Amino acid sequence: MIAADESSSYTDPALLEGYVGASGTLHLAVAGTGDLDFNGGGASSGSYQVLISYQLIGMSGSDTLRGGDNPEFLDGRGGNDVILAAGGNDSAYGGDGNDVIDLGAGNDFALGGNGADTLSGGGGDDRLFGDNVNYSPAEVYAGDDSILGGDGNDEIYGGLGIDWMDGGSGFDLLYYNDEVTDLIADLDGGTVAAAGGAWSETARNFEQIITGSGNDSLLGGAKSETFASQQGNDTVDSGGGNDDIDLGDGDDSAAGGDGRDTITGSFGADTLTGNESDDLLYGSSPDDWNDDDQGADSLAGGGGNDTLAGGGGGDTLAGGDGDDDLSGGSGNDTLDGNAGNDTIDGGPGIDLLVLEAIGGRADLVAGTYIGGGTTKRIYNIEHVLGSDVAEEIDGNAAANRLDGADGNDSLYGNDGDDTLIGGSGDDLLNGGNGADMIDGGTGTDTVGYGSTAADGSIDLLAHTAVFSGFTDTLAGIENAIGSSGANLIGGTSGANRLDGLAGNDTLNGLGGGDQLIGGLGNDSLNGGAGNDTLFGDGGADTLTGLTGDDSLDGAAGNDFLLGAVGNDSLGGGAGADSLIGNNGADVLDGGSENDTLRGGGGADSLFGGDGADSLIGDSQNDSLDGGGDNDSLLGGSAHDTLTGGNGNDLLVGGDASDTLIGSAGNDVFDFNAIDDSRPGGRDVIVGFDGVGTASGDVIDLASIDANSLLAGNQAFVFVGTASFTGSGQVRVVDLGGNTLVQACVDADLAVVIEILIQDGASLAADYAASDFAL
Repeated sequence: MIAADESSSYTDPALLEGYVGASGTLHLAVAGTGDLDFNGGGASSGSYQVLISYQLIGMSGSDTLRGGDNPEFLDGRGGNDVILAAGGNDSAYGGDGNDVIDLGAGNDFALGGNGADTLSGGGGDDRLFGDNVNYSPAEVYAGDDSILGGDGNDEIYGGLGIDWMDGGSGFDLLYYNDEVTDLIADLDGGTVAAAGGAWSETARNFEQIITGSGNDSLLGGAKSETFASQQGNDTVDSGGGNDDIDLGDGDDSAAGGDGRDTITGSFGADTLTGNESDDLLYGSSPDDWNDDDQGADSLAGGGGNDTLAGGGGGDTLAGGDGDDDLSGGSGNDTLDGNAGNDTIDGGPGIDLLVLEAIGGRADLVAGTYIGGGTTKRIYNIEHVLGSDVAEEIDGNAAANRLDGADGNDSLYGNDGDDTLIGGSGDDLLNGGNGADMIDGGTGTDTVGYGSTAADGSIDLLAHTAVFSGFTDTLAGIENAIGSSGANLIGGTSGANRLDGLAGNDTLNGLGGGDQLIGGLGNDSLNGGAGNDTLFGDGGADTLTGLTGDDSLDGAAGNDFLLGAVGNDSLGGGAGADSLIGNNGADVLDGGSENDTLRGGGGADSLFGGDGADSLIGDSQNDSLDGGGDNDSLLGGSAHDTLTGGNGNDLLVGGDASDTLIGSAGNDVFDFNAIDDSRPGGRDVIVGFDGVGTASGDVIDLASIDANSLLAGNQAFVFVGTASFTGSGQVRVVDLGGNTLVQACVDADLAVVIEILIQDGASLAADYAASDFAL
């Protein structure tokens, strides 16, 4: 029923336009369509058919529009209107003026329009807009609105003006999507303000917010909230609750806070941080991951079992604590699982895995990173950055970049043209096949080719390693390990450690205190300048110390060792070795088997060891010890000490006064010239076994001519303790605990040979001709 005080007109066929009478009230309470009978039109009676729709439009005055229980369209237009929608899913427009809109029950829509409007949603999921959402500079709708969402999940837009907004109960959405000003929105504190302080609005009880193109700062509370920024470089701190953050374009930063949060970036370089719960972090929407314009995002999971997805740009993902799932997306990403049993997938692009300081081994072929009690699964990783502790990193067939960082690391490039960087620490770097760049960094670093069977050369001075099929470039390398083939390895002026491994290798230490290891095979080791250590290992090796105080060890095999200049230590090891100390005060040890030792210049110490050895002291005051078995000892031209050791030894003191110690066995003390033991420079024999028997030690004078007046080599005659009666006689003199052996060769009976025997309890009278080779 429509009641009007005056005649009504219907100019718009789509609307029923009522005329407002003196009461100022138009009440619409019609359901459905039907026939409406009334008088008018200049006739006493008439019949009209009118289509009734659920639209009610006010006039320019202050109208009151009251809806019913059906879905209705109510438009107050001009004036300070009151619109009461009642039931149904209604749409209400205040128009100009300071309007009051109460939507009542139902899922309603309300637009206050221009003016200071008051909007109340009531029950249902309502959408309330204080001012027009879309406007042009020529038509600006404004007003200080009061908007109450009421029950339900409401959507509220305050528009222009300083508004008061309350979402009420439900999961309510606050619109600032058209705002170009930089905003500071505090959902927990219930305020939204311009960043410069130009204005501030009340916005209480909202769980969702959409902002515009400014550089906005959004702060949540303990509730579960949804944040959606659009353009601009925005910052979001969602606080507690299970929040959903959609950052939109711009270089944004979002922190999830407590609760299980989902954070999604977009275009721009975003920084995403979860927290202690199981968060989902996406650098961009998964639908956009193939877009090359994606920004370089930073995602940090924090505690909990997080899921991080980087998107299309060059992203940085850090899982934090917990068992995390990291997916880099299509860019060149950096992924760090941190603690926990993580799953890490670099995706397309050239991706970097960052290791935490737990040690262990990262193997790109096996797809695992195991250490610190955790196992991480890794996929589609090309580069690895180590930590500040020791770890092993194994590359794959790709062109890997393996950086050990700090710690004593082991890096293996395997196939591919790799870049290996040891960083600080004492590192081992093995590029494998491929043309590799190997940089040891600081510390004492080693390049290794143990996985290669080919012959090759390693030149640390020239910074190259050349093998069949590839050439590596070296930097910051102090030590080298060859292949299982034949190697030529050269050091530098510094201290190097060179290891030939298997094969017939040549190692040149050059300057510095070097350590050279031949390995298996017949190797040639040259220490060069400096105090070097040379170890032949297996095979028939040649070791040369050159200058410096060197240590040479032939180890197994029949080796040749030359100390050259300096005070050297030479050890033959197993095998029939030849050792020459050369210049300097050298120490020579033949080791096992039958060795030849020669001290050379300098006061040398020679020890034959096991086997029938030959020891020669040469020109200085040498000490010779034959060791086990039947040895030959020659002192040389200075004051030498010769010890035969076990076995039947031959001891030749040579010139000058020597000390000869036969030790166990039937030893021969051999004197080949008068000058070997003259009075005043006589030799001393310490101990003499088997005095007076045919099976003891022997003093051999047979090489000396007993009578120079006769042709040939005349033999001596032993006269016991008697005085000389002619030339060519040998006698013994008792010195009270020692025995003196004297010999003459001329008719003047002068003593020209004199040997002191420190024989202890033996008496001179006990000696017989059998104790001499005359």
